Amino acid sequence: MAHHETSNESPKAVGCAVVGLGHAGRKRADVLSQHPLTVLRAISSRRDPQTPSLEEVLRDPEIDAIILCRENAGRASDIRMALEAGKHVLAEYPLAPRAQDGRSLIQLAQRKEKVLHLGLVGLLGAR
Repeated sequence: MAHHETSNESPKAVGCAVVGLGHAGRKRADVLSQHPLTVLRAISSRRDPQTPSLEEVLRDPEIDAIILCRENAGRASDIRMALEAGKHVLAEYPLAPRAQDGRSLIQLAQRKEKVLHLGLVGLLGAR
């Protein structure tokens, strides 16, 4: 039987940013703001010039994970930018328009040692 060390240290809260404020983005921001192990550090929307851009969010060292809730067009590019910036990524389904693009993103996440996860906003409950 393996021996596991225990620690009295609390886990570090994960700094998160939600990018895209449609239905999925609002749902995810609400869930993240209530979770004890996450800190919602930024909300970004192209439609709201008062919010930071994706590029600004990706430069923020306090943000560990990006939750991408933008439209399907351009999602693969946004995911690639986030992974290249060293961020973990949760993106709404589908991952990419073509299977080869999806495989490329998965390989990039593996090389960067980052989590790339697909979500379905429908699992968060009804509108």
